[in-house]
Amino acid sequence: MEAKDLMTLALSGGALLVSFAALYFSQLHKPSSAMLILLERTFTPESVLLQFGDNIYDTPKDRLVSPATRHLRYTLSNTGKQALYVKSVEILRGPDKRGHLRSSHSFTILYDAEINSCLLDPGQILPIDVNHPVEFKLPSDFDYAFNAYELVSIELISADGSRYQICHDISDLGASGPEFHHPLWDGVTLGAPVRGSGFM
Repeated sequence: MEAKDLMTLALSGGALLVSFAALYFSQLHKPSSAMLILLERTFTPESVLLQFGDNIYDTPKDRLVSPATRHLRYTLSNTGKQALYVKSVEILRGPDKRGHLRSSHSFTILYDAEINSCLLDPGQILPIDVNHPVEFKLPSDFDYAFNAYELVSIELISADGSRYQICHDISDLGASGPEFHHPLWDGVTLGAPVRGSGFM
């Protein structure tokens, strides 16, 4: 067998491998992937009452203080090849920014957002609104130093039965910041299934 025959066989074999790889990634390999992006954050201020003697007067609009409700608007994009079931949206407080499904530590559920569980097909985008009180009722002995992270947590189930948790760290989301170039405005990806870390 001559060198040109060997080269022909090598090229044919390479082409066959490329064809099998293309078939696998286009038809058989169906990864789960998603992206969570914070679009905007606004506040609804509460009306403060001032009392003078026996009379109560509403505070004028230009003197409203202490925002009462924070409005967070997200988009959740299914960038993978499997449908995703959106199970829950919660606000957590705890010691690990990965969330309560990936950590062995306990977390406090501050708020359970009212969301209708739904299916998100590949290529779809789901808008998510999280409207919650700014001041949460926590025990007086709550350890903020240990529970340093405040998270928006979204739990998802993929079509192949894998459980996922996307956590967006909003610990730095104050009344006036952060600026648009802060990493908080970057998207958060789906990552690996929760079961891979050994905690459920």
